[in-house]
Amino acid sequence: MTKKFSVGISDSLAARLEPFKDKISPTAVFQNAMEKQIETLEQQKKRLEGEDMEAIIERLRKEKAEYEDTKFDEGEEEGYEFAKSASYEELLYAATTLAETCDLAERDLFKDALLGGYFASLEDENGDNLLKVLDEEAYGKWLAGWAYGVSAFWREVGSKI
Repeated sequence: MTKKFSVGISDSLAARLEPFKDKISPTAVFQNAMEKQIETLEQQKKRLEGEDMEAIIERLRKEKAEYEDTKFDEGEEEGYEFAKSASYEELLYAATTLAETCDLAERDLFKDALLGGYFASLEDENGDNLLKVLDEEAYGKWLAGWAYGVSAFWREVGSKI
């Protein structure tokens, strides 16, 4: 037996969904998200039952490292995808100027003359700007991953262009 729920989405999300509606099952997406959220809450409840402070700190350190690794991987994937759809000028700039910048996290990417619009358009699952909701360390990891993804794509195609 299944329980029915009514879930609403914003008009902008619905418009973005439209071209993919035959490839995305809103029911499956909702079920997966709900399952993940319930698992998270169950794990939180379980953790609160009996952990001492040192164990909590150790667990949080491990989770922080995993979280940051995830942000690097997400950034790498986004960077590679960006590179595949970028114009030659954008790709060259991203691969040779941005990706080689040591302190990419120190740059105000939203004001970048060539890619500011791209960085401003990045959204998380809640529709918030992805780079503005990350903490400083996660932001740095995501950008390092993004630069790595762009560079990886450039290494594959740069000499063939």
